[in-house]
Amino acid sequence: MTSRGIRFRLSALGLTIFGLVGELGAQESVRGQSGRLQWEAPPGLAELARRLTFEADEVLSDAHRWLGLDRGQQAIPEPNAGVLYWVRGRGELAERLGREEVPSWYAAVARPLRGEMILAVEVAGGESRLRATMRHEIVHHAMGALPSEVFQRIPAWFHEGLAEVYSGEIYLGETGVSLPWLANNGALPSLRAYSKEFPDEPLRAAQGYALGHAFVQRLVRVHGRPVIGEILERMRLGDTLDRALLATTKMSLVEHEVALTEELRSLRSLLAASAPHVITGLFVLAALLIPAALRRRSLRRRAIERRWERQDEAAAGRAERLAEHAEALEAWMEREAKRR
Repeated sequence: MTSRGIRFRLSALGLTIFGLVGELGAQESVRGQSGRLQWEAPPGLAELARRLTFEADEVLSDAHRWLGLDRGQQAIPEPNAGVLYWVRGRGELAERLGREEVPSWYAAVARPLRGEMILAVEVAGGESRLRATMRHEIVHHAMGALPSEVFQRIPAWFHEGLAEVYSGEIYLGETGVSLPWLANNGALPSLRAYSKEFPDEPLRAAQGYALGHAFVQRLVRVHGRPVIGEILERMRLGDTLDRALLATTKMSLVEHEVALTEELRSLRSLLAASAPHVITGLFVLAALLIPAALRRRSLRRRAIERRWERQDEAAAGRAERLAEHAEALEAWMEREAKRR
């Protein structure tokens, strides 16, 4: 074979190998679309991604309306299109973000101004929790329909509070942060600490998420859900969050924060925060006391049974002695009768 022929065959082999590698690469991810949302997932997650992205498209429309973005001046009639990336764990999440690693509490990330949402399926720990996380990230994505300048003016804690109230779950709630205890001990952090971003340290991040949730939850409870749309409308027209709050609720951001702190310091909030711990304590106490009570009852029953046994034995002894006396008396009477 000539050197030219060898080179030709090697080139052909190289092209074949390149084609196979390309095919394998193409098989690494499965892609699809549901309504406004595209999705991408590894083959093992493709069916889950397809099913949940179908739900996500409906949730996106609902979140857009819940935020009131489709109403008022400079309304945004329709939500933005986007892409949902479904990954396995935090390693793939970091890779998708172009980082070496992500904080230990990351479960999902939304990049609203880029139209991307990334969800780590295995971190969620179940489909119900995964759905809540998906709803949370969809609110962030829905807010990406706002003009970039408006979106960036919204404090990070308010972004997160809206997402948590809509999703119905406090992010990092399992950390066990108690805002009433922090408020009563003068350790409640300021909302300003979470204006730009959330820290990587889990406990401090959890406090920020809990604060954002408490603020928005109280805002909706006191002023009604439409107030969210009214605030975002004012911000589209150029207001800061502080000025938007003042215009829609007649209270400044500082006044709202003071009112929230006072509410958290109340006995009612403290009792509500303590209730789960009290119930847990009662269960633990019951777990400790019930076996002891059952053992004591068993010992008492055994003592009663022994007393009954002794009484039965004593009664049996008396009956036996009476029977002996009766036999002796009968024998004496027979002897006396023979003598006569």
